Amino acid sequence: MSKYQLIPANTNLKDVLKIALFAFKFTYAQEEPEVVTEGIHGSSMLMEMSEDIGDITQIDAWLQLQDQLSNLDTVPSDYVPAMTYLYTEVDRNVIIGTVNIRLALNEYLEQFGGHIGYSVHPDYRGFGFGHAQFKATLVQAKALGLDKVLVTCDDDNIPSSKVIEAQGGVLENKVEHPEYGLIRRYWIGLESL
Repeated sequence: MSKYQLIPANTNLKDVLKIALFAFKFTYAQEEPEVVTEGIHGSSMLMEMSEDIGDITQIDAWLQLQDQLSNLDTVPSDYVPAMTYLYTEVDRNVIIGTVNIRLALNEYLEQFGGHIGYSVHPDYRGFGFGHAQFKATLVQAKALGLDKVLVTCDDDNIPSSKVIEAQGGVLENKVEHPEYGLIRRYWIGLESL
Protein backbone atom coordinates (compact mmCIF):
# COMPACT_ATOMS: atom_id res chain seq x y z
CA MET A 1 0.00 0.00 0.00
CA SER A 2 1.26 3.47 -0.87
CA LYS A 3 2.34 5.81 1.89
CA TYR A 4 0.07 8.43 0.28
CA GLN A 5 -3.50 7.83 -0.79
CA LEU A 6 -6.87 9.39 -1.53
CA ILE A 7 -9.38 8.81 1.26
CA PRO A 8 -13.07 9.57 0.60
CA ALA A 9 -14.47 12.31 2.82
CA ASN A 10 -17.53 10.13 3.40
CA THR A 11 -15.45 7.37 5.00
CA ASN A 12 -16.11 5.67 8.33
CA LEU A 13 -12.92 7.24 9.70
CA LYS A 14 -14.69 10.51 10.49
CA ASP A 15 -13.07 11.07 13.91
CA VAL A 16 -9.57 10.85 12.43
CA LEU A 17 -10.61 13.02 9.49
CA LYS A 18 -12.10 15.68 11.77
CA ILE A 19 -8.81 16.11 13.60
CA ALA A 20 -6.78 16.05 10.38
CA LEU A 21 -9.17 18.48 8.63
CA PHE A 22 -9.02 20.87 11.56
CA ALA A 23 -5.20 20.84 11.47
CA PHE A 24 -5.17 21.14 7.67
CA LYS A 25 -7.50 24.12 7.65
CA PHE A 26 -5.86 25.86 10.59
CA THR A 27 -2.30 25.55 9.25
CA TYR A 28 -3.45 26.40 5.72
CA ALA A 29 -4.93 29.64 7.05
CA GLN A 30 -1.68 30.41 8.86
CA GLU A 31 0.15 30.23 5.52
CA GLU A 32 -2.55 31.95 3.47
CA PRO A 33 -4.78 34.15 5.68
CA GLU A 34 -7.21 34.91 2.84
CA VAL A 35 -8.48 31.33 3.23
CA VAL A 36 -10.68 32.56 6.07
CA THR A 37 -12.78 34.68 3.74
CA GLU A 38 -12.18 33.14 0.33
CA GLY A 39 -11.92 29.41 0.99
CA ILE A 40 -9.10 27.12 0.04
CA HIS A 41 -7.97 27.93 -3.50
CA GLY A 42 -8.76 25.23 -6.01
CA SER A 43 -11.04 23.32 -3.70
CA SER A 44 -14.41 25.00 -3.60
CA MET A 45 -15.85 22.17 -1.54
CA LEU A 46 -13.90 23.50 1.45
CA MET A 47 -15.35 27.00 1.13
CA GLU A 48 -18.28 25.94 3.30
CA MET A 49 -15.77 25.73 6.17
CA SER A 50 -14.04 29.05 5.58
CA GLU A 51 -15.77 31.33 8.08
CA ASP A 52 -14.42 30.23 11.48
CA ILE A 53 -11.23 28.21 11.47
CA GLY A 54 -11.63 27.11 15.08
CA ASP A 55 -15.20 25.81 14.79
CA ILE A 56 -15.02 22.01 14.73
CA THR A 57 -18.81 21.82 14.19
CA GLN A 58 -18.23 23.26 10.72
CA ILE A 59 -16.13 20.21 9.96
CA ASP A 60 -18.98 17.94 11.12
CA ALA A 61 -21.39 19.84 8.88
CA TRP A 62 -18.93 19.71 5.99
CA LEU A 63 -18.50 15.94 6.35
CA GLN A 64 -22.31 15.55 6.39
CA LEU A 65 -22.51 17.64 3.21
CA GLN A 66 -19.99 15.31 1.54
CA ASP A 67 -22.23 12.35 2.40
CA GLN A 68 -25.18 14.21 0.88
CA LEU A 69 -23.31 15.21 -2.29
CA SER A 70 -21.96 11.73 -2.94
CA ASN A 71 -25.44 10.19 -3.05
CA LEU A 72 -27.63 10.66 -6.13
CA ASP A 73 -30.74 10.50 -3.96
CA THR A 74 -29.66 13.30 -1.60
CA VAL A 75 -27.64 15.72 -3.72
CA PRO A 76 -29.26 19.20 -3.59
CA SER A 77 -30.71 20.52 -6.85
CA ASP A 78 -28.13 23.33 -7.09
CA TYR A 79 -25.19 20.87 -6.91
CA VAL A 80 -23.99 17.99 -9.05
CA PRO A 81 -23.12 14.57 -7.62
CA ALA A 82 -19.52 14.70 -6.43
CA MET A 83 -16.98 12.79 -4.40
CA THR A 84 -14.49 14.60 -2.19
CA TYR A 85 -11.20 12.99 -1.25
CA LEU A 86 -8.41 13.91 1.10
CA TYR A 87 -4.90 13.14 -0.13
CA THR A 88 -3.18 11.93 2.99
CA GLU A 89 0.08 10.68 4.35
CA VAL A 90 -1.37 7.55 5.89
CA ASP A 91 1.27 6.93 8.58
CA ARG A 92 0.81 10.35 10.17
CA ASN A 93 -2.88 11.09 9.40
CA VAL A 94 -1.73 14.29 7.68
CA ILE A 95 -3.78 15.81 4.90
CA ILE A 96 -1.58 16.98 2.04
CA GLY A 97 -4.36 18.11 -0.25
CA THR A 98 -8.00 17.89 -1.21
CA VAL A 99 -9.74 16.69 -4.33
CA ASN A 100 -13.30 17.04 -5.57
CA ILE A 101 -14.46 14.85 -8.47
CA ARG A 102 -17.75 16.00 -9.95
CA LEU A 103 -19.58 13.19 -11.69
CA ALA A 104 -21.55 15.53 -13.94
CA LEU A 105 -21.29 19.11 -15.16
CA ASN A 106 -23.86 21.88 -14.93
CA GLU A 107 -23.64 25.02 -17.04
CA TYR A 108 -21.25 26.80 -14.67
CA LEU A 109 -18.94 23.80 -14.26
CA GLU A 110 -18.93 23.21 -18.03
CA GLN A 111 -17.68 26.74 -18.54
CA PHE A 112 -15.47 27.41 -15.51
CA GLY A 113 -15.15 24.63 -12.94
CA GLY A 114 -14.72 21.29 -14.67
CA HIS A 115 -14.92 17.78 -13.26
CA ILE A 116 -11.99 18.12 -10.87
CA GLY A 117 -11.05 20.67 -8.24
CA TYR A 118 -7.90 20.14 -6.21
CA SER A 119 -5.62 21.89 -3.78
CA VAL A 120 -2.28 21.14 -2.12
CA HIS A 121 -1.50 22.53 1.32
CA PRO A 122 1.16 25.30 1.10
CA ASP A 123 3.58 23.28 3.26
CA TYR A 124 3.63 20.52 0.62
CA ARG A 125 3.90 22.57 -2.57
CA GLY A 126 6.98 22.25 -4.72
CA PHE A 127 7.70 18.63 -3.71
CA GLY A 128 5.76 16.79 -6.42
CA PHE A 129 2.66 16.12 -4.31
CA GLY A 130 0.44 18.00 -6.76
CA HIS A 131 1.50 15.67 -9.58
CA ALA A 132 1.05 12.53 -7.48
CA GLN A 133 -2.31 13.67 -6.09
CA PHE A 134 -3.61 14.66 -9.53
CA LYS A 135 -2.54 11.35 -11.10
CA ALA A 136 -4.31 9.43 -8.31
CA THR A 137 -7.35 11.63 -8.91
CA LEU A 138 -7.48 10.76 -12.61
CA VAL A 139 -7.31 7.04 -11.78
CA GLN A 140 -10.16 7.52 -9.29
CA ALA A 141 -12.21 9.51 -11.81
CA LYS A 142 -11.91 6.63 -14.25
CA ALA A 143 -12.94 4.17 -11.52
CA LEU A 144 -16.03 6.34 -10.94
CA GLY A 145 -17.01 5.89 -14.60
CA LEU A 146 -15.69 9.02 -16.30
CA ASP A 147 -13.96 8.51 -19.66
CA LYS A 148 -12.65 12.07 -19.99
CA VAL A 149 -12.53 15.03 -17.64
CA LEU A 150 -12.59 18.78 -17.95
CA VAL A 151 -10.08 20.44 -15.64
CA THR A 152 -9.70 24.20 -15.25
CA CYS A 153 -7.26 26.55 -13.59
CA ASP A 154 -6.62 30.26 -13.43
CA ASP A 155 -4.53 31.42 -16.38
CA ASP A 156 -1.80 32.70 -14.07
CA ASN A 157 -1.65 29.50 -12.00
CA ILE A 158 1.44 28.12 -13.73
CA PRO A 159 2.07 25.26 -11.24
CA SER A 160 -1.47 23.94 -11.75
CA SER A 161 -1.28 24.23 -15.53
CA LYS A 162 2.01 22.26 -15.45
CA VAL A 163 0.40 19.51 -13.35
CA ILE A 164 -2.57 19.29 -15.73
CA GLU A 165 -0.40 19.30 -18.86
CA ALA A 166 1.97 16.68 -17.42
CA GLN A 167 -0.99 14.31 -17.09
CA GLY A 168 -2.04 14.78 -20.72
CA GLY A 169 -4.25 17.85 -20.39
CA VAL A 170 -5.04 19.39 -23.78
CA LEU A 171 -5.88 23.07 -23.66
CA GLU A 172 -9.22 23.60 -25.37
CA ASN A 173 -9.47 27.33 -24.77
CA LYS A 174 -9.34 30.17 -22.27
CA VAL A 175 -12.50 31.88 -21.06
CA GLU A 176 -13.09 35.04 -19.06
CA HIS A 177 -14.70 34.51 -15.66
CA PRO A 178 -16.56 37.63 -14.47
CA GLU A 179 -14.90 37.48 -11.02
CA TYR A 180 -11.68 35.51 -11.36
CA GLY A 181 -10.31 36.57 -14.72
CA LEU A 182 -8.99 34.29 -17.43
CA ILE A 183 -9.56 30.54 -16.93
CA ARG A 184 -7.76 27.76 -18.82
CA ARG A 185 -9.97 24.80 -19.85
CA TYR A 186 -8.25 21.44 -20.39
CA TRP A 187 -9.60 18.03 -21.41
CA ILE A 188 -7.93 14.79 -20.34
CA GLY A 189 -8.89 11.40 -21.78
CA LEU A 190 -8.82 8.60 -19.20
CA GLU A 191 -8.93 5.58 -21.50
CA SER A 192 -5.18 4.83 -21.18
CA LEU A 193 -5.13 4.77 -17.38
